[in-house]
Amino acid sequence: MEIDKIIFKLDFQEEKVYKDKRSDDLYYYAAGFINNRKVFIKIVSKKKFAKRCEYHFKREVYAEEFLKTASEKQGIKIPRLKVLSSGEDQNYLWIIREYKEAEQLCLSKENFFDLNPKFLEYNKKICRGIAQNLRAINKISIDCFDDKYVSRFMDSIDEKKAQELKNLGIDSQKFKEIFQSSDKYFQEKNICLGDLNPRNILVEPDLTSIFYDFEWFSVDHPTIDLAFLWYFLHQYPDWQKSLLLAYRLDEEEKRDFQISLIRVILSVDGGLYKGDSKEVAIKYLIAAGESFEAIMGVK
Repeated sequence: MEIDKIIFKLDFQEEKVYKDKRSDDLYYYAAGFINNRKVFIKIVSKKKFAKRCEYHFKREVYAEEFLKTASEKQGIKIPRLKVLSSGEDQNYLWIIREYKEAEQLCLSKENFFDLNPKFLEYNKKICRGIAQNLRAINKISIDCFDDKYVSRFMDSIDEKKAQELKNLGIDSQKFKEIFQSSDKYFQEKNICLGDLNPRNILVEPDLTSIFYDFEWFSVDHPTIDLAFLWYFLHQYPDWQKSLLLAYRLDEEEKRDFQISLIRVILSVDGGLYKGDSKEVAIKYLIAAGESFEAIMGVK
């Protein structure tokens, strides 16, 4: 098997496997050791995951380079799982990350809305750490950012999206008007992680929050990651409240958050307003079309 050859070439000593599709030469994700250093390794097939390799895995490598430069030149340090090295051959791409003794904020592989029960009572401290990380990210200069890594979040509503909303009984005109009258919002750009759901947050034993998996790393509005995570916490109102209190939105940012939440719900792959989360997403989307206060009133 080709993946086994790469593992041998890298002298990787496996300790724990998280995902193993070696039998089909597709995918491998595990923890183990290289040169006596504990690491995470991810190996993926270029043929099977061609688009992800080109636009997401390589974006993750770029994200590490960019954040490392920000740390060195601007003194801004973002707690994260650092990418130690990466490589590729004709058929595969691999990424080696540092290892940390930490657990995911969400353990479920199917439902990213379910939080790890171990951390439920520590919402205030964990949310403070997350908010501090987001505020630090907002300070990073984007002067040298490679604009080929575009944001996943839409800034307008096309006919297809308008029809999707109509099928749900939602008039898209209000959202179109909000977007068209938000020039200042769309001009404000900062680093965006793009996929800050609870599964992409690690929590260390001292409750320090670590971000990882930057496959959607890009540039967008400073509140987009906040709105993204806040929505994913909708099953835990106390967590939503703690996150916003820790972030300390001012009045202008509350309006920005409102627009960001609309964009999050409309943009994420497959639509957050489909499947099991349909009812919740529709309620938040309608409220976001009204005001920040309406969003806070959703039950």
